Amino acid sequence: MSRVPVRQIIPGRRNKENAADWSAEHANKISKPWKPDAEKKDNKGCKAGMAPGTAGVTDISAAAALTCVDQFVGWAVTCGIEGIRQQYLTLKTYQPPNFNASSFLVNPTKNRYPDVQCFEDTRVKLTPELPGEGDYIHANWCKLEGHEKVYIATQAPTEATIVDFWRMCWEHEVVTIVQLCKISEASRQKCSQYWPEKQGDFKNYGKFFVNNKKVEVEEKFTSLTIELLPEGCSDSRIIKLIQFGQWPDHGVPLKGITVLRFLRLIATGDKLITGNIVVHCSAGIGRTGTIILIDWVLQRLFNGEGADVMDLFRKLRNQRAHAIQNEAQYLFVYTTVLDYISTKYPGKYKAVVQKLHEEGRGFIQHVKDAAVEKQ
Repeated sequence: MSRVPVRQIIPGRRNKENAADWSAEHANKISKPWKPDAEKKDNKGCKAGMAPGTAGVTDISAAAALTCVDQFVGWAVTCGIEGIRQQYLTLKTYQPPNFNASSFLVNPTKNRYPDVQCFEDTRVKLTPELPGEGDYIHANWCKLEGHEKVYIATQAPTEATIVDFWRMCWEHEVVTIVQLCKISEASRQKCSQYWPEKQGDFKNYGKFFVNNKKVEVEEKFTSLTIELLPEGCSDSRIIKLIQFGQWPDHGVPLKGITVLRFLRLIATGDKLITGNIVVHCSAGIGRTGTIILIDWVLQRLFNGEGADVMDLFRKLRNQRAHAIQNEAQYLFVYTTVLDYISTKYPGKYKAVVQKLHEEGRGFIQHVKDAAVEKQ
């Protein structure tokens, strides 16, 4: 199929001039190269996106992981915030060559947004139950070789797709649903109410019986225990629905440590987490893509494999169109990973990470202030 031109969704575009002003003002403040403890390898420029020398590291051990972490931190500090921003500018329009979105095009009533494509090669397929019934849902598999967790990145359910959403969860053995948006944001509907809201409530969505068995509320998150049972089936399944409603649309949370706590809730070590994980925001690309990429980078680093962030970004976009919508989200991937590193090795990296963090927060706050001024 020929490529269909689609407008790229870059919400940060309206702040381009302000971001450029910040860039010019802070260009001379980019962190100076920092030599990591490990022997420094060839460093040929920030656009490479990879901590130099990590490509051949495959020994999964604490020593190998520390080497990769050391190189990643050194590489991030060498690039500085401006260098990381330039990485995103080279990536923001990336899409896989000769992509196919044929099912997306013929199912407009099942798409929340007409300009957010669903790639054919990686789309999640439903099992047709009636003659002529389709297999389409706006969802894509997101898999990283060697990574235990398998994600399904999807849009927030609409009234027309709630039944398909629960059908997907049942057929593809989903054990966790990660919800990164609210029902309504800025007076706009971002997600339909696809679950019974109160503990003890139950509801039928098509042939699916959905029972809200338990609601646990934390300061930042809400965790629901959902029982799912299709009509004609005697054995129900339990799905954990974890909601994080404090992540602003087109933006990033105030602190990366909050996202790290959130990732721990869906960690493979939890006894409940042994199947596929659905992640959605509203479009299923910005906040959704950001949290998946953070997890991928951490897994690569601490498996001792090294993390080429630009390459992982492309791998993600090859599977889910438009994943990660703006440079603030891309920068947040780096700063959140660095948050984890400085927490795990406080004596070794805290000061160096804090300096980079302050620079990054300055840019993100500048973009937020500029957006408020334009409203």
